[in-house]
Amino acid sequence: MLRFKGKVFSILVFLFLLSATLPVFAVDTDSDGLADDVEAQLGSSPRHKDIFVYINSFVWNGKNLKPRGNFTQIVKSVFSTAPVTNPDGTTGINLHVEIGPNIKTNTIIASWEDFDFFKDQYLPSAKRATHHYCLFVGEMNINGELSISGISRNGAVFKQGASDFMVALGHPAWFNYPTAPLYKWTQAGTFIHELGHNLGFMHGGGDHISYKPNHLSLMSYAYQTDGIPITIPGQGLFYLYDYARFAGPNLNEGNLSEIAGMGQKLNFEGTPYGARWFVTDGRTGIEVFDASSNVDWNDDGLLRNGVRQNLNRGFDEKIGNLRGGVVEWNRIFYKGGLIGKGAVQAKSALPSDFLYPCMKVSERPAMPMSATQNVPRITFQDLQALRKKK
Repeated sequence: MLRFKGKVFSILVFLFLLSATLPVFAVDTDSDGLADDVEAQLGSSPRHKDIFVYINSFVWNGKNLKPRGNFTQIVKSVFSTAPVTNPDGTTGINLHVEIGPNIKTNTIIASWEDFDFFKDQYLPSAKRATHHYCLFVGEMNINGELSISGISRNGAVFKQGASDFMVALGHPAWFNYPTAPLYKWTQAGTFIHELGHNLGFMHGGGDHISYKPNHLSLMSYAYQTDGIPITIPGQGLFYLYDYARFAGPNLNEGNLSEIAGMGQKLNFEGTPYGARWFVTDGRTGIEVFDASSNVDWNDDGLLRNGVRQNLNRGFDEKIGNLRGGVVEWNRIFYKGGLIGKGAVQAKSALPSDFLYPCMKVSERPAMPMSATQNVPRITFQDLQALRKKK
C-alpha cells in the first residue's frame, strides 16, 4: 500500500512539473487576436471583436496630413456594421482609432527602416502588441515613384496580414483630391484599403488582380478612393465605402452579356450595386449605379450578348476571366504582424522591403468631376438609415 501511494505521489509530482513547462494558452473568447486579459486592460469587451489603430501624421512641406473632419467616425462606422458575429450575440467590429501627436518633418519615406525611425519614437511600447500602427505621410519613394498612395507591411504569405501601414496623400495630385471638402473620404478610403491589407485582404478578393468591376470593395483600385456606386431605391445615387459583403459573379471578358450585366446577385438586400470599369486608357472610368442588368460593357451605345472587352485596362491588356470577389468580412486575419504577440518581436521578424506598394496617381481612376463632386459618399451604416426612410 505504501509503495502504491508512493507511485501515485511520484506521478502527481511529474504531472505538476510537466504542466509548469507547457505553454500557457491565453483565452481569446471573441477570436479577435487579443487575449481576454489584454482586452480587460484595454477597456474593451472580450465578447465583441475589436481592432485597435494608432495614428501619427506628418506636417510635411507645409501640409497637415492629419485625418480631416469626421474621418474617425467614417472609418469606425464601416467596421461597426460588419456582418461579423460576436459571442455577445451582436454583429460588427469595434474599431478603436487613436490619433497621436503630429510629426513636423519633410522626410520622404524610402524604406521600412525610415518608418521604424518614427514608430520607435511615437508608438508607445505598451501598444505594440495590441495596435496596428499607421503613419499619414507626405510621399514615399519606391523605385523613384513618389505618388504611391499607401503600403502595408505584409510578408511573403500575404494573407497572414501585418500590423504596420502608411497612407501617403501629400503628393500634389493626391492632396485635396478630389476637392478639399471631400479629401477626408480619400483619406478614409485609402486608410480602409491599407488596413484591409493588414487584415490579409488582397486587391482582387482571392488574388491580386485589381480594377475588377466584380470585386465590390475598397480593396479594388476601381473603388478605393471614390467608393462603390450604388442605388438606394427612393433615395438616389451614392458612393459606398465598404469591404465586400457578397461575392461578385465571374466575368468572362471574351463573352460578356450586356443584357444580363452582372445579374440579380448585385441587387443585394434590395440595394442595387453598380460598377466601375475601364475600356480605353486604364484611367478614364465608366460607371453605372445598377449593374444587375443592361450594362454597356464596351461603351458603344448598344446592348448585346457575346461582347469581347477588357474591363480592367491599366492592370493588364489581356482578355481573360475575372474571377468573382469574395466576402471579405468573413476572411479577416486578426493576428497580423505583432498583433496578439506576448512580447515585442525584434524588427528582423518584420518585412524590411517595400513588397506591395499600392495605387499611384497614374493608376487612379479619372472620373468626371461632376460625378465625384455631386454624388454623396456614405457607409453601410448610412445606407441602413436611408433604407428606413423609404
